[in-house]
Amino acid sequence: DEITRANAVDILGKHPENNQISKIEDLLINDPSLTVRKECAKSLKYLKSTKSIPVLIKALETDDQQFKLEVALTLASLGEKTECFKALIELERTGDRNAILNIQDGYLYLATHDAIEKLKIDLSHENSYVSVNAAIILAELGYFKEAYPTLKSKLSDPDKYIRGAALRGLAYIGNDN
Repeated sequence: DEITRANAVDILGKHPENNQISKIEDLLINDPSLTVRKECAKSLKYLKSTKSIPVLIKALETDDQQFKLEVALTLASLGEKTECFKALIELERTGDRNAILNIQDGYLYLATHDAIEKLKIDLSHENSYVSVNAAIILAELGYFKEAYPTLKSKLSDPDKYIRGAALRGLAYIGNDN
């Protein structure tokens, strides 16, 4: 069943065996279960399978937003910067807060000029979770000057989780500010 196949792919991704990558790639494209296909993308990330980049790019040709996000994040973690950035931009248009937070993680992996510019734009996002997460990621990337004002302003947010996140972001900056 689907859960058993997904668990098997998870195990393959954590315990390298011969010829497993081609099996995972085949399941990524051909398995009828999106759960299994998502697990394949994760496994290729764990395996750091840069040779799988062309197959992952092909897998971006899907209508399922969650699967596309998982594939794009895998591509970003493997160092592919062009196709995954296009997919992340497309996915960000959905406006879903949780998707945007995951997309921002993809921008962290990419760390390209365009990804950093997107994070800077997100600093003024109306959703406090999105803006503070963008600031944290910018701080992680060393963009302290850009991140600091947002992080400082979020210290007085009524939401304790936002305040905690702001503190975490300020920890990346240190005592300089």
